[in-house]
Amino acid sequence: MSAYADYDDGHKEYDFKIINGNTEYELEIGASDSKVYKFEKEVMAASNKNQTPRAPSGQTKSQTNPPANDTQSNGISLARAQQIALSKTGGGRVVSSSVDYDDGRKEYEFDIVKGNMEYDVTVGADSQIYDFDQDTVDFDD
Repeated sequence: MSAYADYDDGHKEYDFKIINGNTEYELEIGASDSKVYKFEKEVMAASNKNQTPRAPSGQTKSQTNPPANDTQSNGISLARAQQIALSKTGGGRVVSSSVDYDDGRKEYEFDIVKGNMEYDVTVGADSQIYDFDQDTVDFDD
């Protein structure tokens, strides 16, 4: 388990990451109002000694509470956001996906593997790519 205090838009919140067996939970809780602003549950694939555990496509569960002033709840669908993310990486396999709200903005987060590359792509409900990271993965360690 990990826990730390963080600030989002000037408001203090507590971030938690809890791993229980093959399930990982991520929570964000407001320090002043005790509201749960983020709750994600990810069931990780069975791992072997050569690979990092990953959630198979379609098994990631995300349940995030939108802020009261959410204006983009009717943005693009998860399927459309996935198409945008895959076009950015030139294809690949989505190993996990989730919906999150950052600074009041609805976002879709994807982990994509293509060959020996792993991509983290964040697509906003407005079709914009807000984050794109890539790493080389060595499965022989």
